[in-house]
Amino acid sequence: MWNPPLFDEDDDQHATAARVRRENADLPDLRRDGPLATVHPGGDGAESEDESDVDVEAYSAALWDAVGGDGVEAPVEAPAGSDLESPGSNPDVELLDASELIAGRVRRSALTEAGEMLADLAESGTRTICFIRSRKGVEVVAEIAKDQLEERGRLDLARAVVPYRAGYTTGQRHELEQQLVDGKVRVVVTTTALELGIDIGELDACVVVTFPGTVASLRQMWGRAGRRGRGLAVYVAGEDALDQYFCRHPDEFLGRPVEAAILQHENESIHLPHLLCAAYEAPLDDRDEPALGPRWRAHAEELVRRGDLRERGGVFRPVDGHGFPAGEVALRSATTHRVVIVDGTTGEEIGHVEQDKAPSTVHEGAVYLHQGRQYEVQGLDLESGYAVVEPFGGTWWTEPKREIEVLFERVLDRREVQTLGGPMRLSYGTVTVTDTVLAYQRRRRKTGEIVDLRTVDLPSVSYTTEAVWYEPGALIHGGVEVTSAVRDLHGTDGLAAEVAGRLGDAPTSGSPVGGGVRRSVPGGGAGDAPIGLEPFPTEHVLGALHAAEHAQIAVLPLLAMCDRWDVGGLSTNLHPQTNGPTIIVYEGHVGGVGIARQAFREFETWAADAERLIEECPCESGCPSCVQSPKCGNLNEPLHKAAALELLGRLRPRG
Repeated sequence: MWNPPLFDEDDDQHATAARVRRENADLPDLRRDGPLATVHPGGDGAESEDESDVDVEAYSAALWDAVGGDGVEAPVEAPAGSDLESPGSNPDVELLDASELIAGRVRRSALTEAGEMLADLAESGTRTICFIRSRKGVEVVAEIAKDQLEERGRLDLARAVVPYRAGYTTGQRHELEQQLVDGKVRVVVTTTALELGIDIGELDACVVVTFPGTVASLRQMWGRAGRRGRGLAVYVAGEDALDQYFCRHPDEFLGRPVEAAILQHENESIHLPHLLCAAYEAPLDDRDEPALGPRWRAHAEELVRRGDLRERGGVFRPVDGHGFPAGEVALRSATTHRVVIVDGTTGEEIGHVEQDKAPSTVHEGAVYLHQGRQYEVQGLDLESGYAVVEPFGGTWWTEPKREIEVLFERVLDRREVQTLGGPMRLSYGTVTVTDTVLAYQRRRRKTGEIVDLRTVDLPSVSYTTEAVWYEPGALIHGGVEVTSAVRDLHGTDGLAAEVAGRLGDAPTSGSPVGGGVRRSVPGGGAGDAPIGLEPFPTEHVLGALHAAEHAQIAVLPLLAMCDRWDVGGLSTNLHPQTNGPTIIVYEGHVGGVGIARQAFREFETWAADAERLIEECPCESGCPSCVQSPKCGNLNEPLHKAAALELLGRLRPRG
């Protein structure tokens, strides 16, 4: 495991960090010894991870560590006798202790630690690939590594550190790929864009910054290094909830089996373009059913309605003049609709972003990173598909504030979940998600201090996908007494004290209070609540729902082959279609890919994992390791950790 420095917030001199130095020692053999275990700071979080530019808190912290921090950090060699070739055997390991965070002691950004580690590896002659989930993270880490090497007088090595991600122009990508093949690159920092499909030659080390979402992806990334027989694999954990969960349970991290793949092969946004490509190669008829599936004709008829295919005698052919459909299928996203980013000072196209992500990424006033350079967006025209930027030298970064609306379109499945408050309605179906960017915050680079909040006038982005949702009205408006977990963790503080005080001498076994008399509860789903059961204090309801939603999104990758950036959530105390409290977790992919269906099937385990995540975190009122989210559109307000723990505890069945 690898541990970054721990320092007091008011220290002028940061504690020194251990450095990875190859020197003349051999790197461990991944095939013989297995990968090295965890690197553990507490840094960024990072919708698909390759598409996101949202990890703004880590971005701010990383830039502060890189350009605003005081002091010089001297390299420290590994302790004598440490065995770096055996997983978990390094004695210089210290897991994050949240009690130290409470005491005002924090760890450095995972991005800063990764950047400095890459500089050390480059200087020692180690060819390295570094994977990061977000585009902005790629740019920040590459810049930190370059700055470190320039400060050490190694300008030659600084030029051999390159970022690679989606959003570059075709010419930029080809140039970088050729440099990789020619061996001119010492360190490449990338998103999942280089996880598969591109031969980048022989590599000695692979650094993965924060958990990539699945064990399958992690092993695929680590497998990039050591193909000559020896290599170094490193995992730099952030303070994201799932990273912290694995740091508290390293055996579960290192020993987890590869996840079962989740497949939704009839996702229309993907399936229909591929069906059109098949028709271009040869006319479609009933003989294609074994390859295209039993519903192929229904999908082909949909393409006829759209004007892409024509039918005659049961045979489907492309409409004349349609062109070459395979050329219109995007390899790096599910959409071909883009916004081109242009440097207004030169007229040069510097990159692009998916149209549905443009309002949150390149809105007017946004700070945009590209190949290590900062730009400020001067204007965004979605109709023409252009965003104009100019070089930027300011001392702030930007964070969008968004409003999400989720409306249910069709219920695909529904069941009752047995809880401490009786049966609760759980649903799975299709929804329409509407995302509107209302404003953005400007925050100071060094401190994260809010400079101001500026409103923007942008059109909403809507799409149809799949979601799972539940209605805990009976548990909110009239649940059971405080669970022992909350009482043990929080004593007489907060929600536990309020509810326990109202209950007085109520029994602690989980049995109903008041002789089991029942009454109707708004939004209670399938069951009514016992009349004597204590409701949540009104001022804590939204915080409970919101924090529980965050925790469940954080642990969903434990059950589904996904990343938290593949899903979004909405929690409300009054949804117009359920008439009560509702928590919704929806997929970030148009049409859905099966994540919501898996969450519906494994709901009980999912809720228990979220409860365990919160219960094990020793912070007092919530932190990024439990209920705070790095991509919350409401800027993590409101949140109530104790109330969320109580709510998740009430989801358990009686007895």
